[in-house]
Amino acid sequence: MNKKHLTLSDRYKIEEALNEGQSFKKIGILVCKNCTTISKEVRKNSSVTKPSSFNNYSNLCKNKANCIYTHLCEDCFDKECMFCRKCNNVCSNFVPDTCDKLLYPPYVCNGCDNRKWCRKIKSIYKAKEAHEIYTELLKSSRIGVNLTQEELNCLSKIVIPAIKNGHSPAMIVMNNPDIGRSESTIYRDIDKGLYDNINNLDLPRKVKMKKRTSNINNEPKNTKNRDGRTYNDMLMYKSQHPYAKTVQFDTVEGIKGGKCLFTIHFPSISYMIAFLIDSQKADIIVSKMDIIKKAWKDKFYKDFEIGLTDNGKEFQNPDEMEYYDDNHKMNLFYCDPGKSYQKAEIENNHTFIRRILPKGTSFDDLTQKDVNLMMNHINSVPRDELNGNTPYELACMLIGKDIIDNFSKPINRNDVILKPDLLKKIK
Repeated sequence: MNKKHLTLSDRYKIEEALNEGQSFKKIGILVCKNCTTISKEVRKNSSVTKPSSFNNYSNLCKNKANCIYTHLCEDCFDKECMFCRKCNNVCSNFVPDTCDKLLYPPYVCNGCDNRKWCRKIKSIYKAKEAHEIYTELLKSSRIGVNLTQEELNCLSKIVIPAIKNGHSPAMIVMNNPDIGRSESTIYRDIDKGLYDNINNLDLPRKVKMKKRTSNINNEPKNTKNRDGRTYNDMLMYKSQHPYAKTVQFDTVEGIKGGKCLFTIHFPSISYMIAFLIDSQKADIIVSKMDIIKKAWKDKFYKDFEIGLTDNGKEFQNPDEMEYYDDNHKMNLFYCDPGKSYQKAEIENNHTFIRRILPKGTSFDDLTQKDVNLMMNHINSVPRDELNGNTPYELACMLIGKDIIDNFSKPINRNDVILKPDLLKKIK
């Protein structure tokens, strides 16, 4: 009973039952469908057949016996129109000669005793032909876009500016809940070229990913600092402290040897802070951590109970990074070499930065004010994993607005820009 569509087997049963003269109610019981469903199926998918022209029975008009017209078509010069079938196509008074019984159930001639000798236009239900009609209708109904021009114009006013600002279809749906299109539908609309000057190349994530390279054989550097701070050590610590909060650290390079970004990511809420640093040196990282500790105060060792980073040289002063006071500190751990997926959340959030600062872009002309502006836009992007909330909103709620306002300001969702145009002076 859970099937929504009739199958070919069901249609063969319907045809056989109609030939036996059974009612729609009995047929419905036979195929486990409502009798109304059977009635609609028979009327919609039956085939019309015309009688043969044997014995000059070629005209299909109901009023042919009283026909007074002549020479309506080219074939009527030697005969009257009442004997010509082609006249039916041009005659304004043509009425199809169908049986009156077709106006009532079962609406077809399958079970009619007079079917063999009847010379009227017939309606026959044939399972195979009915199934072909159904499948063709099913395919054709899914072709094209079910939108009026007015609806398309309204959608274009929302979608085109958003895509040009770097928004994803998911962001568009979350920022405009009344848009009436799902994320996947917007992707399909763009793929079909529905919106002017917008195509798949304008979508930030609809690209082919490069094949991953394996770094399994890489030997870890600075093994002394890794004692008791490996990824497995972190998993063991989390098993003993299941409610411990985790923060991830990393850096984003501009050009080699130039300025870069030191990023701090809270994976549970996708909130990120970024500092512009002159070089990847451990003492610079420690100085930026001091700014964090000063802003967080006594909440530092609670929100930063676990720190996870890679094996870069800039993070090789763990004791200074961890220290808060003699009784409290952060527990810093390192990922395994070549396994950046162990801190996948911060790596994924870096893709937002790369949409504004593509690889190969120099950060030397940036200021911390530019970086703060960029992070304000990134932290104002609603996320699926946050149930449509933005990282900034959850950070204010879970960390504290008094702390977060030292590093971030909110941006109106529809005004978020995730393109290099955000920082126009970038070379």
